[in-house]
Order: sequence, then structure tokens, then C-alpha cells
Amino acid sequence: MSRIQAGRYAHKRGFDPEGIIRLGSSRKQGGFGAELPYFRLDDAPKVAKVHGEKPNSLPVMLPDNDPETVFEDKYELWRGSKKEGVKGVLLCYGDGQTAYRITDEDDPFRREAIPCPTPDGCAYAWEHTSQKARRDGCSACGAVGRLRVICYRVNILEVYEVRTGSWNALQGVANKLEDLLAHPMFGRLVGVPLIMERVPKPNRFGKTNYPVRVVIPTWTELEAECTWLRGVIGKVNAVTFQLPQPQARPMLPHQAGVPDELVHEAQLAGAPSTPAPAAAPAPAAVEPTIEDPPEGEEEPREVEAEVLCDTCHKPWPPPEFVPSAHPDACPDCGRPPEDLEEEEPPAEEPAKDMPASRPGANAGTTKERTRQAGEGMANLIAEKRRKEAEQKEAAIAARKDRASPGGKPSTLFQF
Repeated sequence: MSRIQAGRYAHKRGFDPEGIIRLGSSRKQGGFGAELPYFRLDDAPKVAKVHGEKPNSLPVMLPDNDPETVFEDKYELWRGSKKEGVKGVLLCYGDGQTAYRITDEDDPFRREAIPCPTPDGCAYAWEHTSQKARRDGCSACGAVGRLRVICYRVNILEVYEVRTGSWNALQGVANKLEDLLAHPMFGRLVGVPLIMERVPKPNRFGKTNYPVRVVIPTWTELEAECTWLRGVIGKVNAVTFQLPQPQARPMLPHQAGVPDELVHEAQLAGAPSTPAPAAAPAPAAVEPTIEDPPEGEEEPREVEAEVLCDTCHKPWPPPEFVPSAHPDACPDCGRPPEDLEEEEPPAEEPAKDMPASRPGANAGTTKERTRQAGEGMANLIAEKRRKEAEQKEAAIAARKDRASPGGKPSTLFQF
């Protein structure tokens, strides 16, 4: 079953940022903050503890392979909130084609979809623009980009958000993500060490801007980062291997009365059944040494257990037994035992020096058939598993031969 696809609770891939990496100073009343040549880490104290208070570059990774999830850009119109504890309210946002405008400030999830006229042609945006921003020709609605990164030297799973409204940053970051996906050496965004830096760039007004740029490190820097990551992975593996292993559940005690040679009826009939797990090979059977009795002594004979008649419950057969019409008939009543009334006569004739067949004469036949059927199934299963193992080893060897032109797989980015 998949996740919720429609409605208010529909699943959308997203991240809960651990902190915000800002590019400018604090916003002034009725205006915008000044651009800074470094990253402001007031809302990311963990990053500041590792990289300093004012870094101009950070080693990062990206948390997802979808460029639109990693870097989200859209037009946004904000307004201050009168509620305590709420900094602002997102009145409207759009992508230049469709905008979603709020209808009730008490319920920010209730919005209506309308055509998006872009900030320059939106009368609703100019109504919420301050007089000072109007004189400067700036609308309260503007483009905002949110770049999600992982500062892996701080924490390998925590995601930080970088917000920017610079045209250069919006275009440069989006193009760099597409270049990484299209490059044959990378082809992905996750797991590639990158550098996020502030790059000085003069503008036409004689001032200098510091847009955000995501670049691939040099080979020397890349080798140093990969070495550091391999060391971290080694420490994690060392800690993982030291964790206590789960204890196996105790085996159930052997139930008395259940024969060891119990086999399913389908196996006796020769029908295919569910294969059982291969058992460990049993040690080779050693034939017992039979010694001849010393001279003058007779070899002990096996004494058969006494058999009673099913009808009159007397010892069977009596010493004066005389065969009657039925070979297993009772000498007193002439009635054959109940368990042999419907049984077919044996295939082989009894030996001349032995009396006629009696109850229990074929007692070991069923056990013998059961043992033979069990051994046959075990041999078939073992042969099948051996063939599967040989095929698997051959496939693995073939893949290793095709891994690279030189016969050795590539180790790029294999930490």
C-alpha cells in the first residue's frame, strides 16, 4: 500500500531543517538587510562551533537526488503577523503561472488557486508593499530560493536550509545541480562531497555582491574529504560490531512419542513437496565390528516378543498349531485376527522352516519405506542447492569480469 496521494495529508518529500544558514544581516524595519561576504550562522550554532562564526565556504552534501526537492524556488509574499510568537504570514506564493493565495489568516492551509501575474504585475503585492520599498522600485513579493544541504562534518543526517533571493544564486545553483546529474562521472546528487561558498561579483552599480555558489572541489580537496569520510565510516563500523548480538531463541524440548522418522505422506507416495532446509552433512557411518564367539559357546539367539491372539487373547501361535483354512486363523475359534481380515496376502511366500505369517510379521516394512523416502528427498534437495550455488558463483564471477575494462571495478566515491 502506498502513501496518501491526495488531500490535505498527502505525502510530500520534505526536510525538517536543523537550522538556517543566512546570507545577509538582520532585516531592518520596512527594508531589507545588508548582504554579507560570509555565512551568518546565528540560527545554526552547531555549524558555527565546527567551522567558525563567519565562514565563507562550507563542505556540504545534498540530501536527495531530486533537484526540485534539494533547491526549491518560487515567488513569495509575506506580511508581519499580529499574533504572539508568529513572525510572519505567507499571504501568497506562486511559480509565475499559478499562485496560491490565502483566504483566512487563521487557517494558512486554506488557499485558492489563481493565475500568477509575477511580482511586477501583481496589484495585490503592491498593496502590501511599504512606501520606502515603492520608492526604491521593490515589490513586497519576490523570488526566494531554499537550498537544502548536509554539513557532514557537523552531522551526517541533519539538513540545513540556505535562503537566497539573488538572481545570480538562483540561476547558478539550479544550473549546477543539472550539471551534476548530467555528468557521466557523477550522475547523482547524493553522496558527492561539494563546497558551498560565497563568491564576490561586481554589479553594474559599482558595488559587490556575494552570491552563493556550489562547486566541485579540486582533486586534492576531494581526496582529503574522501579520506576523512572513510575514517568516519570505519569508526561507525567499529562501534556497530561491538554492539551485543541478539541472542537466539531456545529450541523447543523434544516431544516424547513423536517418531524421529516421521515423514509426510506425499514423500512416501513420491509426490513433490515443500523443500526443507538443507541439514548439515552427517558424519560417515562406521560399520560395527562383529566378533565371532569363542569356541565352545553358542551365538545368542534373538528372542521374539510374545504375540497374543486378537480373538481369544492366548499366546500365538500355540505349540500344537495346525494351519487351517486361513493361515492366520486362531486355533481355538478359527477366526482370523481383526486387523488382518481385509489385508492382502503377502507377496512373498514364507520360508519353509517358519510358521505361517502372523500379526506383526511386516512391522518393519513401513519404517523402512519411510527411511528410504526421507533419504531420497534429502539427496534431491542437496543436489538442487549445490547446482544453485554453482550458478550463483558463476554469475558473480561474470559480473566482476565486466565491472571495468581492466577487470577491476571503479572505486570513485566508494568510501
